[in-house]
Amino acid sequence: MTSAQKKTEYPWNMYTLKELVHATNNFHNDNKIGEGGFGSVYWGRTSKGAEAIFYPFLSKFYDIVYDDTLLAVKRLKSINAKAEMEFAVEVEILGRVRHKNLLGLKGFYAGGDERLIVYDYMPNHSLLTHLHGQLAVDCLLDWPRRMSIAIGSAEGLAYLHHEVTPHIIHRDIKASNVLLDSDFQAKVADFGFAKLIPDGVTHMTTRVKGTLGYLAPEYAMWGKVSESCDVYSYGILLLEILSGKKPLEKLPGGIKRDIIQWATPFVQKDSYELIADPRLKGRFDYAQLKVVVKIALACTDSNPENRPSMLEVVEWLKSGIGSRRTEIRIVKDRVDETEDEDDFCDDDTDYYETFDMKKHSAHHHKLLFLLPNLQIPICLAFFDIGLAHMKEFALFNLPDLATSSFWRIDHRFQQIGKGKKKNTNTKHLWWWLGNREERKSLKKAIVDDCGIEGKGSPIFDRS
Repeated sequence: MTSAQKKTEYPWNMYTLKELVHATNNFHNDNKIGEGGFGSVYWGRTSKGAEAIFYPFLSKFYDIVYDDTLLAVKRLKSINAKAEMEFAVEVEILGRVRHKNLLGLKGFYAGGDERLIVYDYMPNHSLLTHLHGQLAVDCLLDWPRRMSIAIGSAEGLAYLHHEVTPHIIHRDIKASNVLLDSDFQAKVADFGFAKLIPDGVTHMTTRVKGTLGYLAPEYAMWGKVSESCDVYSYGILLLEILSGKKPLEKLPGGIKRDIIQWATPFVQKDSYELIADPRLKGRFDYAQLKVVVKIALACTDSNPENRPSMLEVVEWLKSGIGSRRTEIRIVKDRVDETEDEDDFCDDDTDYYETFDMKKHSAHHHKLLFLLPNLQIPICLAFFDIGLAHMKEFALFNLPDLATSSFWRIDHRFQQIGKGKKKNTNTKHLWWWLGNREERKSLKKAIVDDCGIEGKGSPIFDRS
Protein backbone atom coordinates (compact mmCIF):
# COMPACT_ATOMS: atom_id res chain seq x y z
CA MET A 1 0.00 0.00 0.00
CA THR A 2 1.41 3.38 -0.99
CA SER A 3 1.76 6.41 1.27
CA ALA A 4 -1.03 8.09 -0.67
CA GLN A 5 -3.40 5.23 0.16
CA LYS A 6 -2.40 5.23 3.80
CA LYS A 7 -3.03 8.95 4.05
CA THR A 8 -6.76 8.23 3.94
CA GLU A 9 -6.47 6.16 7.14
CA TYR A 10 -4.16 8.41 9.17
CA PRO A 11 -3.66 12.18 9.48
CA TRP A 12 -0.11 11.65 8.21
CA ASN A 13 1.76 9.54 5.66
CA MET A 14 3.47 6.29 6.55
CA TYR A 15 6.30 6.57 4.07
CA THR A 16 8.30 3.71 2.67
CA LEU A 17 12.06 3.75 3.04
CA LYS A 18 12.37 3.72 -0.75
CA GLU A 19 10.30 6.93 -1.02
CA LEU A 20 12.46 8.82 1.46
CA VAL A 21 15.74 7.50 0.07
CA HIS A 22 14.66 8.72 -3.36
CA ALA A 23 13.37 12.06 -2.02
CA THR A 24 16.66 12.88 -0.26
CA ASN A 25 18.93 11.53 -3.00
CA ASN A 26 19.91 8.65 -0.71
CA PHE A 27 20.49 11.06 2.20
CA HIS A 28 23.19 12.80 0.21
CA ASN A 29 25.41 15.22 2.07
CA ASP A 30 24.35 18.00 -0.32
CA ASN A 31 20.81 17.58 1.01
CA LYS A 32 21.83 17.93 4.65
CA ILE A 33 20.40 21.06 6.28
CA GLY A 34 21.01 20.36 9.95
CA GLU A 35 22.85 18.12 12.35
CA GLY A 36 22.76 17.47 16.08
CA GLY A 37 23.17 14.83 18.74
CA PHE A 38 20.08 13.00 17.43
CA GLY A 39 21.39 12.63 13.87
CA SER A 40 20.78 14.72 10.77
CA VAL A 41 18.01 16.55 8.94
CA TYR A 42 17.82 16.47 5.15
CA TRP A 43 15.69 18.33 2.66
CA GLY A 44 13.96 16.24 0.07
CA ARG A 45 11.38 16.31 -2.65
CA THR A 46 8.57 13.91 -3.44
CA SER A 47 6.93 14.01 -6.84
CA LYS A 48 4.52 12.40 -9.23
CA GLY A 49 7.08 12.39 -12.02
CA ALA A 50 10.63 13.32 -12.87
CA GLU A 51 12.83 13.93 -15.86
CA ALA A 52 16.61 13.71 -16.08
CA ILE A 53 18.27 16.81 -17.56
CA PHE A 54 21.95 17.06 -18.44
CA TYR A 55 23.82 20.12 -17.10
CA PRO A 56 26.92 20.69 -19.26
CA PHE A 57 28.76 22.85 -16.75
CA LEU A 58 28.47 20.06 -14.15
CA SER A 59 28.83 17.19 -16.63
CA LYS A 60 26.03 15.42 -14.80
CA PHE A 61 22.39 14.53 -15.12
CA TYR A 62 19.98 15.79 -12.46
CA ASP A 63 16.32 15.04 -11.98
CA ILE A 64 13.87 17.89 -12.53
CA VAL A 65 10.62 17.01 -10.83
CA TYR A 66 7.02 18.07 -11.37
CA ASP A 67 4.07 18.46 -8.99
CA ASP A 68 6.60 18.16 -6.21
CA THR A 69 6.49 18.72 -2.48
CA LEU A 70 9.48 19.83 -0.45
CA LEU A 71 9.96 18.19 2.91
CA ALA A 72 12.46 17.85 5.75
CA VAL A 73 13.48 14.40 6.95
CA LYS A 74 15.00 13.80 10.38
CA ARG A 75 17.15 10.66 10.37
CA LEU A 76 18.11 9.29 13.77
CA LYS A 77 21.82 8.60 14.11
CA SER A 78 21.51 5.41 16.13
CA ILE A 79 18.75 3.27 17.54
CA ASN A 80 18.84 2.91 21.32
CA ALA A 81 16.30 3.17 24.12
CA LYS A 82 16.67 6.96 24.39
CA ALA A 83 16.37 7.51 20.64
CA GLU A 84 13.36 5.19 20.41
CA MET A 85 11.64 7.09 23.23
CA GLU A 86 12.23 10.51 21.67
CA PHE A 87 11.10 9.21 18.28
CA ALA A 88 7.90 7.78 19.76
CA VAL A 89 7.18 10.93 21.79
CA GLU A 90 7.67 13.26 18.84
CA VAL A 91 5.54 11.20 16.46
CA GLU A 92 2.78 10.80 19.05
CA ILE A 93 2.66 14.49 19.96
CA LEU A 94 2.93 15.79 16.41
CA GLY A 95 0.17 13.38 15.46
CA ARG A 96 -2.06 14.96 18.11
CA VAL A 97 -1.58 18.62 17.27
CA ARG A 98 -2.64 20.81 14.37
CA HIS A 99 -1.87 24.52 14.61
CA LYS A 100 -0.57 27.18 12.24
CA ASN A 101 2.37 27.90 14.56
CA LEU A 102 3.50 24.33 15.11
CA LEU A 103 5.73 22.46 12.68
CA GLY A 104 3.55 20.03 10.79
CA LEU A 105 4.17 16.30 10.75
CA LYS A 106 3.95 14.91 7.23
CA GLY A 107 4.71 11.33 8.20
CA PHE A 108 7.35 8.89 9.38
CA TYR A 109 9.08 5.60 8.72
CA ALA A 110 10.07 3.02 11.34
CA GLY A 111 11.65 -0.22 10.23
CA GLY A 112 14.85 -2.15 10.79
CA ASP A 113 17.56 0.24 11.93
CA GLU A 114 15.94 3.32 10.40
CA ARG A 115 13.79 5.89 12.23
CA LEU A 116 12.74 8.79 10.00
CA ILE A 117 10.38 11.68 10.77
CA VAL A 118 9.09 13.78 7.89
CA TYR A 119 8.12 17.43 8.39
CA ASP A 120 7.00 20.37 6.33
CA TYR A 121 10.07 22.04 4.85
CA MET A 122 10.78 25.51 6.26
CA PRO A 123 12.51 27.59 3.57
CA ASN A 124 13.62 30.41 5.88
CA HIS A 125 15.42 28.12 8.28
CA SER A 126 15.49 28.67 12.04
CA LEU A 127 15.24 31.79 14.17
CA LEU A 128 18.72 30.96 15.47
CA THR A 129 20.15 31.20 11.96
CA HIS A 130 18.76 34.73 11.58
CA LEU A 131 19.77 35.96 15.04
CA HIS A 132 23.19 34.37 15.49
CA GLY A 133 24.01 32.31 12.43
CA GLN A 134 24.90 32.73 8.80
CA LEU A 135 21.85 34.86 7.96
CA ALA A 136 22.32 37.28 10.86
CA VAL A 137 24.52 39.68 8.91
CA ASP A 138 21.71 40.37 6.43
CA CYS A 139 19.24 41.33 9.18
CA LEU A 140 16.26 39.90 7.31
CA LEU A 141 14.24 40.09 10.53
CA ASP A 142 12.97 43.66 10.64
CA TRP A 143 10.83 44.88 13.53
CA PRO A 144 7.41 43.78 12.18
CA ARG A 145 8.75 40.30 11.43
CA ARG A 146 10.20 40.00 14.93
CA MET A 147 6.88 40.96 16.46
CA SER A 148 5.06 38.49 14.23
CA ILE A 149 7.47 35.72 15.25
CA ALA A 150 7.01 36.62 18.93
CA ILE A 151 3.22 36.40 18.67
CA GLY A 152 3.24 33.28 16.49
CA SER A 153 5.52 31.26 18.75
CA ALA A 154 3.47 32.37 21.79
CA GLU A 155 0.26 31.22 20.10
CA GLY A 156 1.81 27.85 19.33
CA LEU A 157 2.77 27.39 22.98
CA ALA A 158 -0.62 28.58 24.22
CA TYR A 159 -2.24 25.93 22.03
CA LEU A 160 -0.04 23.21 23.57
CA HIS A 161 -0.70 24.36 27.13
CA HIS A 162 -4.41 25.10 26.98
CA GLU A 163 -6.14 23.62 23.94
CA VAL A 164 -4.73 20.10 23.70
CA THR A 165 -5.87 17.31 26.01
CA PRO A 166 -3.78 16.21 27.79
CA HIS A 167 -1.77 19.42 27.93
CA ILE A 168 1.72 19.39 26.45
CA ILE A 169 4.87 20.95 27.90
CA HIS A 170 7.51 21.45 25.24
CA ARG A 171 10.57 21.60 27.56
CA ASP A 172 12.99 22.86 24.91
CA ILE A 173 11.84 26.26 23.71
CA LYS A 174 14.80 28.00 22.08
CA ALA A 175 15.70 29.92 18.94
CA SER A 176 16.81 26.84 16.99
CA ASN A 177 13.42 25.22 17.64
CA VAL A 178 11.47 28.09 16.11
CA LEU A 179 11.43 27.58 12.35
CA LEU A 180 10.30 30.11 9.75
CA ASP A 181 8.16 29.39 6.71
CA SER A 182 8.24 31.25 3.39
CA ASP A 183 6.34 34.18 4.97
CA PHE A 184 8.55 34.21 8.09
CA GLN A 185 5.69 32.82 10.18
CA ALA A 186 6.93 31.04 13.31
CA LYS A 187 6.62 27.27 13.66
CA VAL A 188 7.53 25.74 17.02
CA ALA A 189 9.44 22.51 16.36
CA ASP A 190 11.21 19.52 17.96
CA PHE A 191 8.95 17.73 20.43
CA GLY A 192 11.43 15.02 21.42
CA PHE A 193 11.59 16.30 25.03
CA ALA A 194 7.89 17.11 25.35
CA LYS A 195 5.76 15.92 28.28
CA LEU A 196 2.05 15.14 28.39
CA ILE A 197 0.40 16.53 31.53
CA PRO A 198 -2.83 14.79 32.59
CA ASP A 199 -5.81 16.87 33.66
CA GLY A 200 -5.61 18.02 37.27
CA VAL A 201 -1.83 17.68 37.50
CA THR A 202 -0.13 21.04 38.10
CA HIS A 203 3.47 19.88 37.84
CA MET A 204 5.70 16.84 37.57
CA THR A 205 9.21 15.99 38.69
CA THR A 206 11.38 14.60 35.94
CA ARG A 207 14.91 14.33 34.64
CA VAL A 208 16.13 17.71 33.44
CA LYS A 209 16.36 18.09 29.67
CA GLY A 210 16.69 21.21 27.59
CA THR A 211 19.24 23.85 26.71
CA LEU A 212 21.47 25.91 28.96
CA GLY A 213 20.30 29.51 29.20
CA TYR A 214 16.63 28.76 28.64
CA LEU A 215 15.90 26.55 31.67
CA ALA A 216 13.62 27.83 34.42
CA PRO A 217 15.46 27.81 37.77
CA GLU A 218 13.02 25.43 39.51
CA TYR A 219 13.37 23.00 36.63
CA ALA A 220 17.17 23.24 36.37
CA MET A 221 17.68 22.76 40.12
CA TRP A 222 14.92 20.35 41.14
CA GLY A 223 13.48 18.91 37.94
CA LYS A 224 10.08 20.42 38.71
CA VAL A 225 8.38 20.85 35.35
CA SER A 226 5.13 22.65 34.54
CA GLU A 227 3.75 24.94 31.85
CA SER A 228 5.49 27.84 33.60
CA CYS A 229 8.85 26.32 32.61
CA ASP A 230 7.92 26.86 28.98
CA VAL A 231 6.78 30.38 29.88
CA TYR A 232 10.21 31.10 31.35
CA SER A 233 11.98 29.76 28.27
CA TYR A 234 9.68 31.83 26.09
CA GLY A 235 10.60 34.96 28.07
CA ILE A 236 14.28 34.30 27.36
CA LEU A 237 13.44 33.76 23.70
CA LEU A 238 11.51 37.03 23.64
CA LEU A 239 14.49 39.01 24.93
CA GLU A 240 16.64 37.22 22.36
CA ILE A 241 14.28 38.26 19.54
CA LEU A 242 14.32 41.88 20.71
CA SER A 243 18.04 42.22 21.35
CA GLY A 244 19.78 39.76 19.06
CA LYS A 245 21.79 38.68 22.12
CA LYS A 246 22.45 35.07 23.03
CA PRO A 247 20.80 33.70 26.19
CA LEU A 248 24.25 33.32 27.75
CA GLU A 249 27.42 35.22 26.98
CA LYS A 250 30.94 34.71 28.20
CA LEU A 251 32.60 37.67 29.88
CA PRO A 252 36.32 38.14 30.51
CA GLY A 253 37.55 35.79 33.19
CA GLY A 254 35.23 32.99 32.14
CA ILE A 255 32.19 34.53 33.85
CA LYS A 256 28.85 33.85 32.17
CA ARG A 257 26.07 36.43 32.12
CA ASP A 258 22.53 35.57 31.16
CA ILE A 259 20.34 37.79 29.02
CA ILE A 260 18.17 38.84 31.99
CA GLN A 261 21.20 40.12 33.89
CA TRP A 262 22.25 42.00 30.77
CA ALA A 263 18.84 43.62 30.12
CA THR A 264 17.80 44.49 33.68
CA PRO A 265 20.10 47.55 34.13
CA PHE A 266 18.69 49.12 30.96
CA VAL A 267 15.16 48.64 32.27
CA GLN A 268 16.09 50.16 35.64
CA LYS A 269 17.50 53.21 33.85
CA ASP A 270 14.48 53.41 31.52
CA SER A 271 16.87 52.99 28.58
CA TYR A 272 14.83 50.41 26.70
CA GLU A 273 16.23 51.53 23.34
CA LEU A 274 19.60 50.07 24.36
CA ILE A 275 18.01 46.61 24.48
CA ALA A 276 16.99 46.67 20.81
CA ASP A 277 19.17 44.75 18.37
CA PRO A 278 21.74 47.25 16.97
CA ARG A 279 21.32 45.62 13.55
CA LEU A 280 17.87 47.23 13.39
CA LYS A 281 19.71 50.59 13.28
CA GLY A 282 17.07 52.21 15.45
CA ARG A 283 14.16 51.18 13.22
CA PHE A 284 11.70 49.90 15.79
CA ASP A 285 8.59 51.01 17.62
CA TYR A 286 9.75 52.24 21.03
CA ALA A 287 6.39 51.79 22.75
CA GLN A 288 6.13 48.21 21.48
CA LEU A 289 9.69 47.50 22.57
CA LYS A 290 8.94 48.70 26.09
CA VAL A 291 5.77 46.59 26.33
CA VAL A 292 7.44 43.44 25.04
CA VAL A 293 10.46 43.80 27.34
CA LYS A 294 8.12 44.03 30.32
CA ILE A 295 6.27 40.91 29.14
CA ALA A 296 9.59 39.06 28.81
CA LEU A 297 10.60 40.03 32.34
CA ALA A 298 7.23 38.89 33.69
CA CYS A 299 7.72 35.53 31.96
CA THR A 300 11.15 35.12 33.55
CA ASP A 301 10.11 35.89 37.13
CA SER A 302 12.11 33.65 39.47
CA ASN A 303 8.88 32.56 41.17
CA PRO A 304 6.92 30.31 38.78
CA GLU A 305 3.64 31.26 40.47
CA ASN A 306 4.14 34.88 39.42
CA ARG A 307 4.61 34.08 35.75
CA PRO A 308 1.70 34.62 33.37
CA SER A 309 0.11 31.81 31.39
CA MET A 310 0.81 31.64 27.68
CA LEU A 311 -2.80 32.68 27.03
CA GLU A 312 -2.12 35.86 29.01
CA VAL A 313 1.14 36.38 27.14
CA VAL A 314 -0.65 36.15 23.78
CA GLU A 315 -3.31 38.60 24.96
CA TRP A 316 -0.72 41.06 26.25
CA LEU A 317 1.36 40.85 23.08
CA LYS A 318 -1.62 41.38 20.81
CA SER A 319 -2.94 44.29 22.86
CA GLY A 320 0.51 45.87 23.14
CA ILE A 321 1.52 45.28 19.53
CA GLY A 322 -1.56 44.68 17.44
CA SER A 323 -3.58 47.62 18.74
CA ARG A 324 -0.90 50.08 17.63
CA ARG A 325 -0.37 51.01 14.04
CA THR A 326 3.34 50.51 13.89
CA GLU A 327 5.36 53.46 12.72
CA ILE A 328 8.95 52.44 12.31
CA ARG A 329 11.26 55.34 12.85
CA ILE A 330 14.89 55.78 13.75
CA VAL A 331 14.72 56.15 17.51
CA LYS A 332 18.27 57.31 18.08
CA ASP A 333 21.81 56.48 17.11
CA ARG A 334 23.40 53.89 19.31
CA VAL A 335 26.81 52.32 19.58
CA ASP A 336 26.95 48.73 18.41
CA GLU A 337 28.23 46.41 21.09
CA THR A 338 30.83 43.80 20.26
CA GLU A 339 29.24 40.36 20.29
CA ASP A 340 30.97 37.50 22.05
CA GLU A 341 31.33 34.96 19.28
CA ASP A 342 31.79 32.00 21.65
CA ASP A 343 28.61 29.99 21.85
CA PHE A 344 27.45 27.98 24.81
CA CYS A 345 27.24 24.22 24.69
CA ASP A 346 24.18 23.03 22.83
CA ASP A 347 24.18 19.72 21.00
CA ASP A 348 20.43 19.43 20.60
CA THR A 349 18.42 19.68 17.41
CA ASP A 350 19.10 22.65 15.18
CA TYR A 351 17.40 21.93 11.91
CA TYR A 352 19.06 24.51 9.71
CA GLU A 353 21.92 26.20 11.52
CA THR A 354 24.66 23.77 10.47
CA PHE A 355 23.95 24.09 6.75
CA ASP A 356 27.17 25.25 5.07
CA MET A 357 25.99 28.16 2.94
CA LYS A 358 29.51 29.15 1.89
CA LYS A 359 29.99 25.71 0.40
CA HIS A 360 26.80 26.15 -1.59
CA SER A 361 27.53 29.66 -2.84
CA ALA A 362 31.14 29.34 -3.96
CA HIS A 363 30.53 27.04 -6.90
CA HIS A 364 28.20 26.59 -9.84
CA HIS A 365 24.53 26.95 -8.98
CA LYS A 366 21.19 26.83 -10.63
CA LEU A 367 17.83 28.34 -9.89
CA LEU A 368 14.63 26.57 -10.73
CA PHE A 369 11.67 28.88 -11.30
CA LEU A 370 8.44 26.92 -11.12
CA LEU A 371 5.68 28.82 -12.87
CA PRO A 372 2.39 27.05 -12.07
CA ASN A 373 0.41 29.01 -14.62
CA LEU A 374 2.72 27.86 -17.42
CA GLN A 375 3.84 24.51 -16.01
CA ILE A 376 7.32 25.43 -17.25
CA PRO A 377 10.28 25.02 -14.89
CA ILE A 378 13.11 27.34 -15.93
CA CYS A 379 16.65 26.47 -14.90
CA LEU A 380 19.11 29.35 -14.58
CA ALA A 381 22.71 28.27 -14.14
CA PHE A 382 25.17 30.89 -12.93
CA PHE A 383 27.97 31.81 -10.59
CA ASP A 384 27.43 34.26 -7.75
CA ILE A 385 25.35 37.27 -8.84
CA GLY A 386 25.06 38.85 -5.43
CA LEU A 387 21.91 37.05 -4.30
CA ALA A 388 22.69 35.74 -0.85
CA HIS A 389 22.10 32.31 0.66
CA MET A 390 20.97 30.24 -2.30
CA LYS A 391 21.30 26.52 -1.89
CA GLU A 392 22.70 24.39 -4.67
CA PHE A 393 19.91 22.68 -6.59
CA ALA A 394 17.23 24.37 -4.50
CA LEU A 395 13.71 24.95 -5.73
CA PHE A 396 12.46 28.52 -5.82
CA ASN A 397 8.83 29.49 -6.44
CA LEU A 398 7.62 32.77 -7.89
CA PRO A 399 3.87 32.17 -7.66
CA ASP A 400 2.99 35.78 -8.48
CA LEU A 401 5.16 35.96 -11.57
CA ALA A 402 2.79 36.75 -14.43
CA THR A 403 3.08 35.19 -17.86
CA SER A 404 4.03 38.58 -19.29
CA SER A 405 6.87 38.86 -16.76
CA PHE A 406 8.13 35.45 -17.78
CA TRP A 407 8.33 36.45 -21.42
CA ARG A 408 10.02 39.74 -20.47
CA ILE A 409 12.72 37.75 -18.71
CA ASP A 410 13.02 35.48 -21.75
CA HIS A 411 13.36 38.52 -24.01
CA ARG A 412 15.94 40.13 -21.71
CA PHE A 413 18.06 36.99 -21.80
CA GLN A 414 18.07 37.13 -25.56
CA GLN A 415 19.06 40.81 -25.33
CA ILE A 416 21.95 39.93 -23.02
CA GLY A 417 22.84 37.55 -25.79
CA LYS A 418 26.40 36.67 -24.95
CA GLY A 419 25.45 33.68 -22.86
CA LYS A 420 24.35 30.43 -24.36
CA LYS A 421 20.65 29.68 -24.44
CA LYS A 422 19.59 26.10 -24.77
CA ASN A 423 16.17 24.49 -25.16
CA THR A 424 16.33 20.98 -23.71
CA ASN A 425 12.76 20.21 -24.75
CA THR A 426 9.39 21.89 -25.10
CA LYS A 427 8.84 22.05 -21.34
CA HIS A 428 12.19 23.39 -20.18
CA LEU A 429 14.27 26.45 -20.85
CA TRP A 430 17.83 26.61 -19.66
CA TRP A 431 20.28 29.53 -19.74
CA TRP A 432 23.98 29.73 -19.10
CA LEU A 433 25.54 33.15 -18.56
CA GLY A 434 29.23 33.34 -19.17
CA ASN A 435 30.62 36.30 -17.21
CA ARG A 436 29.91 38.50 -14.21
CA GLU A 437 28.52 41.42 -16.22
CA GLU A 438 25.95 39.14 -17.84
CA ARG A 439 25.01 37.75 -14.45
CA LYS A 440 24.59 41.28 -13.08
CA SER A 441 22.34 42.01 -16.05
CA LEU A 442 20.31 38.93 -15.14
CA LYS A 443 19.80 40.18 -11.60
CA LYS A 444 18.79 43.62 -12.82
CA ALA A 445 16.39 42.10 -15.35
CA ILE A 446 14.63 40.06 -12.69
CA VAL A 447 14.43 42.91 -10.20
CA ASP A 448 13.41 45.62 -12.72
CA ASP A 449 11.10 43.67 -14.99
CA CYS A 450 9.33 41.65 -12.33
CA GLY A 451 9.11 44.33 -9.67
CA ILE A 452 10.83 42.15 -7.09
CA GLU A 453 12.58 44.14 -4.40
CA GLY A 454 15.09 43.42 -1.69
CA LYS A 455 18.07 41.12 -1.66
CA GLY A 456 18.83 37.51 -0.87
CA SER A 457 15.94 35.38 0.23
CA PRO A 458 13.27 38.15 0.03
CA ILE A 459 13.76 38.21 -3.74
CA PHE A 460 12.90 34.56 -4.14
CA ASP A 461 10.19 32.87 -2.14
CA ARG A 462 12.03 29.69 -1.23
CA SER A 463 9.91 26.61 -0.69
